[in-house]
Amino acid sequence: MTRYDQSCGPIQGRIVLRLDDGTTYTVESNGLNALTRDRVLEPAKAAVVFGARVAVTGNPIRSTAQIREHFPDYPTEVNPNTVDPRLMHGVGNSWS
Repeated sequence: MTRYDQSCGPIQGRIVLRLDDGTTYTVESNGLNALTRDRVLEPAKAAVVFGARVAVTGNPIRSTAQIREHFPDYPTEVNPNTVDPRLMHGVGNSWS
C-alpha cells in the first residue's frame, strides 16, 4: 500500500509515493501536455492528494547501463526506485 507524498510538488510527469514501510518510489507518467490532452490532468489532481492511498501496477525502470545501450549519451544515473506505471488507482477502485 502506498501514500502520495506531497514533497514532489504538483503532478507534472512525476509522482512520489511512500510505502507503509517508508520506502519511496517515483512514478514516471506522461508530461503535463499529454495529461492535459488526454483529459486526465484535472481528475488526477483531484484524486492524487496528499495522503491518498493508491495502488500502482507497472514496470521498474531499466538500469542506467541498459538505457545507455540504446541511448549512449544518456547523462544521468537512474533512480532504481522508479516505476513506469501501467495502472494507478485509488484504494477501493475510486478512480483509475
